[in-house]
Amino acid sequence: IRRIRANKISLVYSLFGGEAFLEDFIINELKRVYIGDKGQRLCFSLDQDSIENLFMELSSNSLFEDKRIITLREIKKIRSEINKRELIKYIKSPNENVVLIIICEDFDLKSRFLKDLSEKTEFIDCRPPFENEMKKWVKYILNIKKIIIEECMLEEYIHLYGDSISHVITEIYKISIRLGEGVEINKMNYSSIEESDRLYHLWHLQDCLGKKDFSK
Repeated sequence: IRRIRANKISLVYSLFGGEAFLEDFIINELKRVYIGDKGQRLCFSLDQDSIENLFMELSSNSLFEDKRIITLREIKKIRSEINKRELIKYIKSPNENVVLIIICEDFDLKSRFLKDLSEKTEFIDCRPPFENEMKKWVKYILNIKKIIIEECMLEEYIHLYGDSISHVITEIYKISIRLGEGVEINKMNYSSIEESDRLYHLWHLQDCLGKKDFSK
């Protein structure tokens, strides 16, 4: 993000891991710095759009050299080895007026194709962060939204809904709406927390086993 804000922008990014907030945050920063109000942002999803149309868009040039940001989702839907090679070939020599953002919901570097993408692009790990980093992100967003929350309540919400940043923010935002603008969320005015529907990732299990925290 510091590099993007310093206008040190790569022409191809790959975002693996599935944390929707981090994906949107990076895409919006690229949009603000790279195209502002003048360029185009196009979205392709390979469960709906044809890869031929994607390649056509990537190779096309505007008469006025307008800049474009193209986001590409459902990358695992590419089955053809020819198409995989074509995409790798493009990454090696990308269009200078296009920033391509390849998004994979999984963090899967066992796949040879996805590993190639991660190595040949500006790779960003977009998995849900560990709890200490999650806390920093949540505080950052709440500050932007001007939502005030007591520290112990914030920790409790991260514990209950911390499978993703967006899940924590959504749950806190619901309470903020109920209490009203500018009212601090604390144990005095909001002690009732709804039942958690948090999801857990494989690394949570591995972390508990590594720490021998078997009850958790």
